[in-house]
Amino acid sequence: MRRFPEARQSLVEADRLRPHNPRILSLLATSCLDMGEPAEAVACYRQAIAAAPNDASLHSNLGNVLNLLGDTEAALASFRRALELDPASAVTRSNFGHTLAGTGALDEAIAQYHEALRLDPDALAARINLGLAFAHQGRLEEADNAFRTALAANPKAVDAIAGYASVLERRGNLSEALRQYDLILKQRPDDVMAMARKLFLQNYLGDGNLAEIVSGARHFGSVLARAAGPTLPHENDRQPERRLRIGLVSGDLRLHPVGRFLVGPLAEIDPQKLELFAYSTQIQDDELTTRMQRSIPNWRQVAHLTSEHLADAIRADRIDILVDLSGNTGASRLSTFARKPAPVAVTWLGYFATTGVETIDYVLCNEVLVPREEEWQWVERPWRMPGTYFCFSTPSVDVPVSLPPCLESGFVTFGSFNNLNKLSDGAAQVWSDVLKAVPRSRLLLRAEALQNAETIAGVYRRFADLGISPERLQLEGYLSDYAAHLAGYNRVDIALDSFPYAGGTTTVESLWMGVPVITHKGDRFVSHMGENILYQAGLADWIAADTGAFIAKAAGLAADQAALAAVRANLRPMLAASPLFDARGFARDLEQAFREMWRIWCANEQGGP
Repeated sequence: MRRFPEARQSLVEADRLRPHNPRILSLLATSCLDMGEPAEAVACYRQAIAAAPNDASLHSNLGNVLNLLGDTEAALASFRRALELDPASAVTRSNFGHTLAGTGALDEAIAQYHEALRLDPDALAARINLGLAFAHQGRLEEADNAFRTALAANPKAVDAIAGYASVLERRGNLSEALRQYDLILKQRPDDVMAMARKLFLQNYLGDGNLAEIVSGARHFGSVLARAAGPTLPHENDRQPERRLRIGLVSGDLRLHPVGRFLVGPLAEIDPQKLELFAYSTQIQDDELTTRMQRSIPNWRQVAHLTSEHLADAIRADRIDILVDLSGNTGASRLSTFARKPAPVAVTWLGYFATTGVETIDYVLCNEVLVPREEEWQWVERPWRMPGTYFCFSTPSVDVPVSLPPCLESGFVTFGSFNNLNKLSDGAAQVWSDVLKAVPRSRLLLRAEALQNAETIAGVYRRFADLGISPERLQLEGYLSDYAAHLAGYNRVDIALDSFPYAGGTTTVESLWMGVPVITHKGDRFVSHMGENILYQAGLADWIAADTGAFIAKAAGLAADQAALAAVRANLRPMLAASPLFDARGFARDLEQAFREMWRIWCANEQGGP
């Protein structure tokens, strides 16, 4: 009945009447989890294990909670002990595999899932986890088969539908992925995961009604607001010029576009003006994380916290301005923002459309990204920076710029290293027209999805239907080695930007490697990204007003190889001198933006903007 406080009260009384009873303690642990108190659940399970040390299920359940808390080593030890006591438990093997997968030990995890399915062929959770592990390894055919098998056993299994949809996304079949999320929403109209994924995917498609997308985002925000309940007043000191406490909420504080955009400016923030707090919502650390931690003195690992408890932690830290860096991406914590745990909230960098969450006051942007006539697309109020809205960091690897490859090959190579989902039907048509306009030219595409044979065959078919033969295409999978990835731009003469979902990091990387980029003018934030980058770099001539201009600009550049060589030699120093790489200047603008937001809040009797 979800009357969790009453359930807890009854179990506490039961424990008083019959102490050290493992069954009562186990139920009490479950009650703690229901109340969002995993640490208390661990204590209950440990007491239960002390009373019944040979109960395998208690060790297994303890392992689940320890994994939730991020104590991976202790969780693995609990699962191993549970399997010593009951090696035939398919449930324990599935959970053990899930924890192994979280450490990156995917082969070991897959072995556990296979064993769980041998013990119980109907173990649905093991089947779904197997699909997820295959997907993480890029084994999309096997992932597809695992999810299809799970759905054959239970067509309404939401986790299986969601897993299958994620595989479809990675294969570039966005229309079918959207249909799967709609199937979830038919069962669960307020399923926030399905709504968030649907909103995210709609950004890629050029055929969606923009007004309907905005309306869907508003509905999503209203669902989060109902679940969050009434917001509480804030007791923050209203002194407008004091040092401010800034909280950054993200699952991408690592080698990720968000991390790369943050690491430079954060190192330049004046600690006398802003005190930085990070709330990392995923357990994934790397060398970029380490660099960011040097700039952020208050680092919180919050992957295990519920939305409510994360909001409590933010309030306890007395955060003044809370920054969402995920939006509707996989690491989203918009449900926490719906609780309004800080006086001022801003969305920035991680997502390129309205969150739909009315308790987020501002979207950080500039005049290019949110022109006045497009403000209706936002629940948040646009806060326009005076120049760029992000700042790129000089790559940590030094990859020299080469001469244009056409000088040696004798033909022009166009290229795009964007996510394959950005290759809309409109972009595919225009890129094909570019190839037709430039005889003997080639198109190099590199994307993670192009490691899958079926996906590759599908791309060849798409372009064949548009009159482009396979020999004019070069299709490659994404390279995890960053130096090798950047070196790949030395095989491209001219980059073609995707639309309506334009490139961001890939556009800056192309320019850094001396490769000119042709972009298409858009009608929403996500399609203005290329425009914004080119404006900031002083390269507005490469912005095409329409598809005809896009083709003409690409063909014009391709026709003058001497000009391409000159461009290639000058682009990197030009970019390095632009606002896109001025971390110190951008940090000053960011400090000023936060200060003005805070002054507005302090001046308002109601505590709002």
